Amino acid sequence: MTLPVFDVPHFTTILPSDGRKVSFRPFLVKEQKQLLMAVGGGFEDQIVAVNHIIDACTFNKLTARNLPAFDVEHLFLQIRARSIGENVEVLTTCANCNEKTKNIVDVSKLEVKRPLNHSNTIELGNDVVIKMDYPRLEDLEIDAEVPNVDRIIQLIASCIQSIWQGEEMFAAEDYTLDELVEFVENLSPGNLEKIEEFFKSMPVIHHEFIWDCQKCQQHNHVVMEGLQNFFG
Repeated sequence: MTLPVFDVPHFTTILPSDGRKVSFRPFLVKEQKQLLMAVGGGFEDQIVAVNHIIDACTFNKLTARNLPAFDVEHLFLQIRARSIGENVEVLTTCANCNEKTKNIVDVSKLEVKRPLNHSNTIELGNDVVIKMDYPRLEDLEIDAEVPNVDRIIQLIASCIQSIWQGEEMFAAEDYTLDELVEFVENLSPGNLEKIEEFFKSMPVIHHEFIWDCQKCQQHNHVVMEGLQNFFG
């Protein structure tokens, strides 16, 4: 005799990057197990778990590792909210007395912040325009042993989609990462700042709230961005 199978509800959400409507389901125990194992691990383990959950819970219609990081953040939090509840407990520290306090955040209401003037097309001068892809979640995990400036350059190079000079287009996929790194290294500091601004202003899960410390009564303003604050 076949064991009973429970019906799993379906939900929809809008993909922040392109406005597509995406269907998803809550995660199941088999997926939650992988998530719980990843909570105690490193960032790489968490990325693997999050990507697996998104793939499975969107019925394999999406491949999380190919999505921008902010799409992954949005999808994971929507799935998490429908699976084990909307509220996440976050530990915050008072700016005045360092007292730690637990606060509750409703992750179902978190939105992706999109700056008005943000663009992934950057004019570098001399008729050169660069078009960027948004980094994936794993792109943000770059070898910590590499010096900070080199990590930034590697991230920029890995996110280049195409380079235009007038009407001529150079597709990044036709070049090695080393060649793209060399291109970035030969930019002026001013052009590098323009590209860095793309990363600083790109869409991200963003949440702000106010809380009063019970120990010293300090009024605290907390800004939280990215998935790490709400993981678990």
